[in-house]
Amino acid sequence: MTYVDATCPLVSKVHREAENLNKAGYHIILIGHQNHPEVIGTMGQLPVGAIDLIQNENDAKNYKNNVDKKIAFVTQTTLSVDDTQEMIKILKKDSQIYVNHQKKIFVMQLLIGKWQLKILQKNVICFL
Repeated sequence: MTYVDATCPLVSKVHREAENLNKAGYHIILIGHQNHPEVIGTMGQLPVGAIDLIQNENDAKNYKNNVDKKIAFVTQTTLSVDDTQEMIKILKKDSQIYVNHQKKIFVMQLLIGKWQLKILQKNVICFL
């Protein structure tokens, strides 16, 4: 049987980032939607209890860090900066969050989006 990993490279990057942060001693906060396949996969990369899910501003306001570790966060790649920025502000205000990978991922999303637009330009007359 041939195995092909069809995981989006951005999602794989979030998985590796979460694993590396966990190995470095951080407790991870994942900002995303509970039943989204990317969230399920990212949470499945780490031991139980090593990652907490924040889905909305209310979750962020009520978040309690119950572990004696530094905190880092990662985000679901399909969420925009606009979707996550308020939750991040709340978490940074109420918790000591030391690491932010989101800017790197967002830049990659922009680059991939531009690449996709270039491909579409060859076959589309008008973008709306």
